[in-house]
Parts: sequence; C-alpha cells; structure tokens
Amino acid sequence: MGKIQKFYYDGKDRDQWLELRQEVAGKNSTDSHRVGASDTAAVCGYSKYKAPLNCYFEALGMIDNRIESLRMSLGLVSEATNKLCYETYSSDEQVFAVQLKNYQRVNKINNVNYIAVNEDFPYIYCTLDFNRPKGQPALVDSSMYAAGEIVPHSYPVDGKNINYQYWAASGKSSPKNYLYQMQSQMIACGVKYSELGIKIEDSDYVIQPVVWDDYMVDTIKARVSDFCQRVVKAKPLAKLWIQAKAEGDYEGMAIYEDLIGNLQPDVIGIDAEIEALEGMYLAPIDSSLIADDSCMHHYHRYKKARRVEGIADKVKKIAKSYLVNFMGDYKTLDCGDKQKVTHYLTGKDKFYFSVK
Repeated sequence: MGKIQKFYYDGKDRDQWLELRQEVAGKNSTDSHRVGASDTAAVCGYSKYKAPLNCYFEALGMIDNRIESLRMSLGLVSEATNKLCYETYSSDEQVFAVQLKNYQRVNKINNVNYIAVNEDFPYIYCTLDFNRPKGQPALVDSSMYAAGEIVPHSYPVDGKNINYQYWAASGKSSPKNYLYQMQSQMIACGVKYSELGIKIEDSDYVIQPVVWDDYMVDTIKARVSDFCQRVVKAKPLAKLWIQAKAEGDYEGMAIYEDLIGNLQPDVIGIDAEIEALEGMYLAPIDSSLIADDSCMHHYHRYKKARRVEGIADKVKKIAKSYLVNFMGDYKTLDCGDKQKVTHYLTGKDKFYFSVK
C-alpha cells in the first residue's frame, strides 16, 4: 500500500470540514479530481439516493452539493448513538444491553477527524471520523480474523441506520451501497479490514466485518478513475457555463451544456439487485436523476431546495429529540412530529427531504 496522506480538521467545525473536503476533492484544481468514499457507490451505479450524473454535475460546481437531505441530517444526529453502540457492543445480548444502559465503553475507538488519501490510488478520499486503534481485538468473526483475534493495524469503523424491510431484503447483511463505501474507505486508508455497525430501526444492532474484495475494488478503481478523468476534461467548460449563467447568457449556457454532456460518464443503470429493493429503502429513488442529463434541471432542483433549508433545520430538532435514549424516548415529541420521524425511519411512509 502507498503512503497515506492525512488532512486534519476540527471535528466541531462542520464548515471547516466542508471546505477542506472540497479542497481535497479538487474543487479549485484544473488538473485533478477525487471522489469521496460515500459517493463511490453512486459513481459505480449502486446507489438509490444519488445518480452518477448527479455526482458529475456536483463535481463540476454546476449544482450545490452542500444541501443536506433529511436522511443525511438524521445520520449526523445519530452518529453519537452509533458510536456508543459500537463501544458498548457484546455478542452476548444481555451483556450488551447492560453495557449500553450503563455507558460501559469496553471497545476502544478513536476520534481521528481527518481526510485520508492513498497515493497509490489518488482518485478516492475518505472522511474518517472514527477508527479502531491497532492492537485491538476484532469484534466479530470474518474470513480474515476470528472474533477476539488481535488486529495488528488500525482500521475504519462506520455506522449506519436501516429499517427491517431493507435489512431483510439485503439478506440480513450489509447492503451493497454500504459495502462499496467501506471498500473505498479501505482503499483510502491502505488497509484490508474494517467493521460496519448497523442499527436496525430502534432495537437491533449488529456489527458486520467488511474485508477487502478484489472484484469490488477493481470495479471502484476502473469506474472512479474514468469518472475523475472526465470531470477534469469538463472543468474548463463548466467554468465557462458558470460564467455564462452569471452574465445571463442562456445561449452560451446551452452550448456549454452540450459540450459538457459529450464528456459525461455513461449513465449506469441501477443494479438489478438494488432495483428489486425499491420501496424498501429509507428514501425512494428519483428516476429523473438518472434519466435526465440536463444541467439546468439539476440546477433548478437545488435552487428550490435552498428555499426550504428551514425544513431541514426543523427536522434535525425533531430527530435529535427522537434519538434520545437510543431512539426510544417519545416524550418530547408531539403526535405530528412523532409520526413523521417514525414513518421515515421505519419506511412506512415516503416522507423525506426532497424537492421534486
């Protein structure tokens, strides 16, 4: 594995992290671009939440990628809960319940707060909030380590929230889009082992090992490198498009849109396995993101989204109240808010933050 570059940030300053992430991604560079680990599944066509073309226009600065979806907001709020679950985890359910209730943090984890880039494959970066320090035992059995066996290196740890339908439809295993994200984290960090904590609605929690998969890694490297090269070629045109937009030159915008469209990556359809799970995810797929390659279409979607950022702030407050005491305390919620958040987390409703 190549040398790992680490770009540190203040874990309490989200704006600083966003700026650093954009810098590492190559926002201000004319000859390079990187894809974040959380976007590699989308670039490879394995995400129901984001299409390859959406990533393409974001990378070119033609649509705003700083708008937080409801799902992302809930994920940020629940981050501390997922971390606590990992730290108190035990394969013995009764022991786990006691340790969780008493905040007995028996599994060591570090807050690292850096963005990692592997010089051997500089097209990917990952934001690492937590990792398991070297010399700690693996928490579960895998093809690489037995539970309790000492792992000789540090490794990425991540947490996700899903509903029971999604979990069952995925064969009670990590969904493919999460696996692609974890594989990308391992590429960026230069390791071949990681662990993913999955909280299933408001009661179950499992830890699944994610080991290096040659097929996934080869897929990621091929598609992400092609994507980044196309973005670099399109950057000068996107700059001219942005300038034409600022000047109200709609004819010029149309010309640049056509040229940018000629360089766009192939529209990779959603994998059949994922397509079969439609309706079982936390948020429904928006097919227009895949079918429509119009820059203006995406730009106007996000322009509308700016007007309803207040909704996202309100939802964060609702979610924060809901997540108190392991997402089980409803006392601070009124009936309407409780219904919205409960339906969102359990997949019983299509309520989510989006602009059609």
